[in-house]
Amino acid sequence: SACAMRKEWTRLASQSEFSGKRFQFELAVGEEKLRISGNGGDVAAAVAEGKAKSKTTPERFMQLLLGYRGAAQLAEDSNVGIARTDMRLAELLFPERNTYVMGPDRF
Repeated sequence: SACAMRKEWTRLASQSEFSGKRFQFELAVGEEKLRISGNGGDVAAAVAEGKAKSKTTPERFMQLLLGYRGAAQLAEDSNVGIARTDMRLAELLFPERNTYVMGPDRF
């Protein structure tokens, strides 16, 4: 869940140029919108209302969340759209962690 990721997102933000700054990243995941925001310290995450500049499918979001594919690589998919202004936060909050996906893990 988004709440389970707060600690990691806080850690990632604190080690970046966003440390101590306010920021907001909104991503439509299917029919829902995830809002991740920093207020100068801890990072908060919640499902929000309204439209987002960036979008993905639930399947592609899981690849992003698990680090199987990076934001820039996913943005090349036709059913994914990451706004240019959101790209740095997307790369920061969802770093690519695994470059190899085992056969049984493909989705």
